[in-house]
Amino acid sequence: MIRALLKKDINRKLANPAGYLIMLAMPLFFTLLMGVIFSPREKQNILPQVRLLLVDQDSSFVSNMMINMFNRGELADMFRVTQVPLDSGRTLIEKDQASALLIIPTGFQDSLIAQKSSTVKLVKNPGQQFAPKMAEETVKIFCLGADRLFRVAAGPVKMVNEMFKAGEWPDAKQVAPLIIALKTLFNKQSNYLNPPLVKLTEKTVSIQDKAQPDFNIFAFLLSGMIVMFLLFNLDTLARDIYREKENLTLFRIVTGPVSVQNFVLSKQIFLFLSAATAFYLVWIVALLFFRISITLPQILIFMIFSAILIASMTGIISLFYSMVKTRAQGSAIASALIICLSITGGAMIPLQSLPQFIKQISFISPVFWGVDGIQKILIYNFGLRQLAEHFIILVILAILLNTGACILYERKFRS
Repeated sequence: MIRALLKKDINRKLANPAGYLIMLAMPLFFTLLMGVIFSPREKQNILPQVRLLLVDQDSSFVSNMMINMFNRGELADMFRVTQVPLDSGRTLIEKDQASALLIIPTGFQDSLIAQKSSTVKLVKNPGQQFAPKMAEETVKIFCLGADRLFRVAAGPVKMVNEMFKAGEWPDAKQVAPLIIALKTLFNKQSNYLNPPLVKLTEKTVSIQDKAQPDFNIFAFLLSGMIVMFLLFNLDTLARDIYREKENLTLFRIVTGPVSVQNFVLSKQIFLFLSAATAFYLVWIVALLFFRISITLPQILIFMIFSAILIASMTGIISLFYSMVKTRAQGSAIASALIICLSITGGAMIPLQSLPQFIKQISFISPVFWGVDGIQKILIYNFGLRQLAEHFIILVILAILLNTGACILYERKFRS
């Protein structure tokens, strides 16, 4: 009998499939959008590259050294430096084809050696915010470093400059004072240079020593959002039982050999199957196209856990609609209920971003156990034993909620 009722519901949806298919496909469309934005890629720059235009009017050793610093190490990944004439640089800034224009003035090196003030100009693109600020802070660091270096090493720098101006290779008598000056400078600064006041210690942890799974932000966010979509899909489908009552289809069915209990049970199975179809379709697409890695044993655990989760979510929505008086009343309240469950359960917003008092009460939301379980399976590769608490709670909820809904529906429709 239940099979015949299920067949009736399926045939009725297939007779006018547009709305039903759109509802099932909405989570899939949202998943594709999230995947394009958040899915991990082979090579992905965290920071945007700054296009810096440079006008070197000094053409000195110091200006060339500053330019070369932009092309070394991590700065080479952050900046794309192009030397241009002054007029062309300003034109490119006005056309929004660069982030900043750095102008090194004539006499920049001589001013540093003579310890006189010199102005380095940075023209920022007003149409951009982050990239010009990166250029400004980097240039400030360079200028501050050059100022401190030429002040501290003023004596040796002047000696070296005079040797270059002479245009001849220095003899031993000229080099000796320079070596003495450098040694004196080093001795004065040795307390700051050796050992350094600040040390950076790097430690590489081998994967063999401590295996940590890669954190997949796409899988993390999708685990929550798909549960919320699951509840909204179930909400839309659950209203169908009131449509059958309003159209008097329910009374024609129960006056025959079909019991109210069989009718309600068939509706709950239809809810479960429809929600499971949309749910598993989303994860199939996510696993195939958006680089979510999962082992074969974990797939089985995920399938079983998801089925229990869907059954418990079906119970929540079924019990809710069994307690409301009309379809309009249910549809008016359901969205608020789903949003509250999703927020407290970490489906809408990750729990890490919520206030402390919500984190403390999150365990009372059935959504929390579902979202947390999916994340631990997909991201942290938890097994059955580690997820025992999640399985037990969701199984109990699925049994109690669906049984309670059947009892309340039967009392409602028999009265």
